Amino acid sequence: MKYDVAVIGGGPGGYVAAIRAGKLGLKTVLFEKDQLGGTCLNRGCIPTKALLKSAHLYWEAGHAKEYGIHAAMEPFDFSQAMHRKDEIVSQLRIGVKGLLRNSGVEVVHREAKLIDAHRIEADGTIWETENVILASGSKAVLPKGISDTAMTSDDFWSLAELPNSVVIVGGGVIGVEFAEMLSGAGCKVTILELAERLVAAADPDISEILFDLLEKKGVEIHLQARVTDCLPGEVRFETKEGASSLKCDSVLVSVGRAPSLSTESLEKLGIHCDRGKIRVNERMETSLPHVYAIGDLVAGPMLAHKASAEGLAAVQSIAGGNQMMRYDRIPQCIYTQPEAAWVGMSAQEAEQCEQADIFTYPIGHNGKSMADGEKTGFIRLISNRDTGEILGAQLVCSHASDMIGEILAAMQAEACIEDLADLISPHPTLCEGIMEAAAGICGRGIHTI
Repeated sequence: MKYDVAVIGGGPGGYVAAIRAGKLGLKTVLFEKDQLGGTCLNRGCIPTKALLKSAHLYWEAGHAKEYGIHAAMEPFDFSQAMHRKDEIVSQLRIGVKGLLRNSGVEVVHREAKLIDAHRIEADGTIWETENVILASGSKAVLPKGISDTAMTSDDFWSLAELPNSVVIVGGGVIGVEFAEMLSGAGCKVTILELAERLVAAADPDISEILFDLLEKKGVEIHLQARVTDCLPGEVRFETKEGASSLKCDSVLVSVGRAPSLSTESLEKLGIHCDRGKIRVNERMETSLPHVYAIGDLVAGPMLAHKASAEGLAAVQSIAGGNQMMRYDRIPQCIYTQPEAAWVGMSAQEAEQCEQADIFTYPIGHNGKSMADGEKTGFIRLISNRDTGEILGAQLVCSHASDMIGEILAAMQAEACIEDLADLISPHPTLCEGIMEAAAGICGRGIHTI
């Protein structure tokens, strides 16, 4: 049987692409060797957010006296929190399966290999297709010199009980979120980060807030720390001050992820790669006609929503459309408490751009934020001085991951900064900060200096 579209990988890029293709009437087959939903649903985005919710509630319960709440604290129930996580993941996985079925997508639970632009092999069977979308995702990296006893973010979910102490190697987004989660649940956490600051992809002031936030929650942080040896129960590292070591129950390595692909075999097929990733154009086309690549296999941040958008763009291209990716409009979020989110031009880039206007509204000036007990953070907007185009934003506040959507909608609709300044935001809300920051740029701020 010949298909119009074959998708290899059932993560947030692959299954979204398959559903869209099916809904467009294209005969579609999806290959997934493991569970539907990929890393995001099974070992990443969703599990971490579920456990973060449990950890945040536990932390708040233990620090609720100033709100007039006095409660006796029991130890964190890791088993129950993991059970809740499992139920959420299972429910969402069943939902994905149903969406694929209702879209007419055939799902094959086998490992698939690309033979050429129109043939796929799975367990000795050849599947013919007019188009292929490569969406096999990524795997956690375990650097050389790190003991096999260390766990990655993928391995963490097999733990039966919460460790008393954990050393996290890597202070990027994954490392910071795990530090927030584990420390909130009562675990002693230490971060070893090779760079000069946490989450180097974020603006420096976001990194600074995250550093202070985690330290206040008891997380020990060593920057510019190079791990020299990782033994069961001990991690050795070097900083500017010299060599040191840490005793711990577990080591969690979160230094990044690598694409699940063989560049050598792809190059032999005529698919060009660059720095370990597949080279594509704005329509997700590879150098081999009729073969597309999306998600963690291609350049850019490894984000579920990026992969989904790329999957949609690839299918539209297959269907004869001309949907192109806008990488300047992909938001990034960190689900600490408070959250951090950003999109588009950074503050550092704005400072080097003569046409950029920038305004930062301190979240501590916001009535809703104060009522919620959160005084640290900001809402920053960047716009073009001549045209009013919204170029970027950075937020550190509760619900920043939700609020960034308001700014993205304005950017997508090509609204200008004056439109945001003219919003009538409900009071009291955190969203008022977006209006205040926009008004500040326009010189019309009320609750700003």
